[in-house]
Amino acid sequence: MYAKPKNKLRETNGSGVILDVEWFAEDPTANDDVRPVLIDSILIPAPNARAVTDEMIEDAIAKRLGEVEVELAPTEEPTQKVKALLGKVHDAVAVRERVQQRRAAR
Repeated sequence: MYAKPKNKLRETNGSGVILDVEWFAEDPTANDDVRPVLIDSILIPAPNARAVTDEMIEDAIAKRLGEVEVELAPTEEPTQKVKALLGKVHDAVAVRERVQQRRAAR
């Protein structure tokens, strides 16, 4: 797994600094056609971008790596009913109403 931090740190309103990272399964420096498998944001506990050090960036990447590996690990196939819902646009208001009806029926 390879991590490529973006060129800019984003400051928050006092909760830290956001490091945007692209994660690759293959070395992106060896092949320009390699695409990231995940585009991620990591919160670094620092008061502002100027306070961020190279060690803080490496610590953030190292800490997040294990979580990224779990997120990208193969999973079991969902049921056909669940597969039918994935990748489709849902009317969120109608979904909420169906959920409320199911809960009221219990």
